[in-house]
Amino acid sequence: MRKIAFIVSSLDTGGAQRAVSNIVTNWPDNWEIDIILNNATIIKYPYKGNIIDLNIKEPKNRKSVLYQLKVFLKRFRRIKSLKRKRKYDACISFLDSANIVNILTKTAKTKTIVSVRCELSQDNSFSYRYILTPMVKHLYNKADKVVSLSKGVEKDLVSNFGLEPQKNCTIYNCYNLQKMKMLANSEDNVLNDLGENEVCFISMGRFTYQKGGWHLIRAFAKLVHDGYKCKLVLLGTGELKEYYEKLVEEYNIEKSVDIVGFADNPFIYLKKATCFVFPSLFEGFGNALIEALACDLPVISSDFKSGAREILAPGTNIDSHVMDEIEYAKYGILVPVCEGKYFGAEEKLTKNEMIMYRAMTEIINNKEMRDMYKKNAHLCVEQYEPQNIIKQWIDLIEE
Repeated sequence: MRKIAFIVSSLDTGGAQRAVSNIVTNWPDNWEIDIILNNATIIKYPYKGNIIDLNIKEPKNRKSVLYQLKVFLKRFRRIKSLKRKRKYDACISFLDSANIVNILTKTAKTKTIVSVRCELSQDNSFSYRYILTPMVKHLYNKADKVVSLSKGVEKDLVSNFGLEPQKNCTIYNCYNLQKMKMLANSEDNVLNDLGENEVCFISMGRFTYQKGGWHLIRAFAKLVHDGYKCKLVLLGTGELKEYYEKLVEEYNIEKSVDIVGFADNPFIYLKKATCFVFPSLFEGFGNALIEALACDLPVISSDFKSGAREILAPGTNIDSHVMDEIEYAKYGILVPVCEGKYFGAEEKLTKNEMIMYRAMTEIINNKEMRDMYKKNAHLCVEQYEPQNIIKQWIDLIEE
């Protein structure tokens, strides 16, 4: 029996963690699967295989240098031992810390594959610029293969980090569309307070800077103040939750905004919504976009780097980005990325927030457009079915 290992921090929350869940649950049964986690205390995503728990307790500040060093050393020792004993056919890692350990413990008999989930050059934090960037440039060419989540990520690695093009390839995330639809129909007891003809906008993602959720709150507040009959539902959690709640209070739109928190089954909310809005400043791909499309939702997305254009406007140049206008793409609406600056309710909407507002009014007023995007949604997501994506992973291992 062939053996494979997946290294990821947890199966709790996060896009990479959800991607691992989708991959392992759809992997062929004739493989033995190990999933190596920093901590397996809380597992929210389904999985198939053997959990190997490194038992690293998470502090309040996961970004602390001491915690990262502890994770690195324990991962290094344990994974080096596991590769020697278990003799995996391949070891696939997700996220930067796991990728570096995977490469440094490389063995001749185990194919070393690392997965890069976002455009690393977009992160200007101290740790990325002065610690991670040099390590990526020095180490990633030593992997057997680097799998990018999108064409934009692939190009970023080659252009900005010196990755050899032949080392790199793109494999999109896989999504069990039938299961999503089943989950969407499993309950019917959410958003029951929606009024007749009330348009419900929904967004899903961590409450972090990257996701830019406050720009959506500001654009939505103008809709309410302009008299539109609408609601906003936010699924997620994170360090900006208090800022979001304060912004909602400052705009006096508490009755129109529902901050749900993390939802074990987000699909029951997506099913009842009218339109999904994704205001991210940057991404590796945009899992939530696919999940919204799988629920036949019209979507409005910022034209972030990278993934939105690949999903909603396939065939267009991935280096082009909409500016100063709305782009009505084949599978959804693209708007410019917002400025990424924090604002209070007393400050006027920025130019790009106003464009997002206009796109939302278009969804409210144009039923024909809503129906068209709902109809096109399922055509977009078919390519992400598990059988197509898992085959690409196995082909990569067996090269």
